[in-house]
Amino acid sequence: MFTPISLKIHLQHLICHDKGKSKKTCNPYMWCAFFKIDGSTVHISNNFTLKGTGQFQFSKGSHGNLHLMGVENNTTVTIPQSIGHWETLFTPLQLPYFKTSFPAMMGIIVVLLKQGSVSYTGVEAGHQALNNFIQHDVNKAIENFDPQHIDIYHIEKAMRHYFRTELDKAVVGMDSKIMQAIVKGQSVFQNLWSIVQRDQLIGHHIWDFNHFDFKSLLPKQSLPLQHRLNQNPTLGDWEIKGHISRI
Repeated sequence: MFTPISLKIHLQHLICHDKGKSKKTCNPYMWCAFFKIDGSTVHISNNFTLKGTGQFQFSKGSHGNLHLMGVENNTTVTIPQSIGHWETLFTPLQLPYFKTSFPAMMGIIVVLLKQGSVSYTGVEAGHQALNNFIQHDVNKAIENFDPQHIDIYHIEKAMRHYFRTELDKAVVGMDSKIMQAIVKGQSVFQNLWSIVQRDQLIGHHIWDFNHFDFKSLLPKQSLPLQHRLNQNPTLGDWEIKGHISRI
């Protein structure tokens, strides 16, 4: 049996171990998307399909939203609360016919980019496109959930695998989709200038959780969040650190 849990997500630090091979000034910026598929807006129907939509919180701003200019190697940046902070009540789903609850799902998507010559208007168009894309795909995953394809002997693991797979699909080709929105949001001259030195995607990461992850978490205790973004040596070696705590 699961109960509602008050949680605080706090992405605290961005660490630049290596800013990359470019000799130009490195100005990173970050987009974060938080979402949950829980009993506050989603319910399990009598035929065990999912009905409802997820809840979302998206970070503010693009260029300059980390409040810094020119990051050097071995620098630790504090992530502003407007980007990396979310407090929410995480409510389990209720199973029909049974007097019991089912673990809800929660996700965090972090995208780290390096500023180039794209205009602020253009990059914000890309930001909004990404937000819309995430919201659409999470809600589509809820709508398309088919209990007939779920292993009834391992329901929790099967549902987690389903949503994790759907999220992985959602971010495929993310770079090109953001760029398409940027092109639409800029003038012809701005697009030509952006070609000279466009903004670059350093990397992204997805965390996902359900009630089992917080079952033994006592009030004021926390789970660490940590991930290294270093797939492309040209764009450097970066690390994101934070935690999820029970309020």
